[in-house]
Amino acid sequence: MVCVAEVRLQEGESVENALRRFKRKVQTENIIGGVKRHSLYLTPGEQRRLKQALARKRARNFAKTSQSDGEISCYLRRALLRADQLFAHFGISI
Repeated sequence: MVCVAEVRLQEGESVENALRRFKRKVQTENIIGGVKRHSLYLTPGEQRRLKQALARKRARNFAKTSQSDGEISCYLRRALLRADQLFAHFGISI
């Protein structure tokens, strides 16, 4: 399936505004991310190794920020906030 962002020039609208709307539409539809994702083929083993490397990098950054903060890190705080929002959305009380 081909994603095409289309913006029609409205009456009295400048080209700059239409271009701004086009850029915003491309960004919200994540067209650039799709192109990057499909630009090269990764074997399942390469995907697994890349995923593990990114997980190690996140864990390293998490440990670094939690040591420097001396309190609950921003990542953990954000995860807890997101969990609370999900629980509230589904009506689950703890």
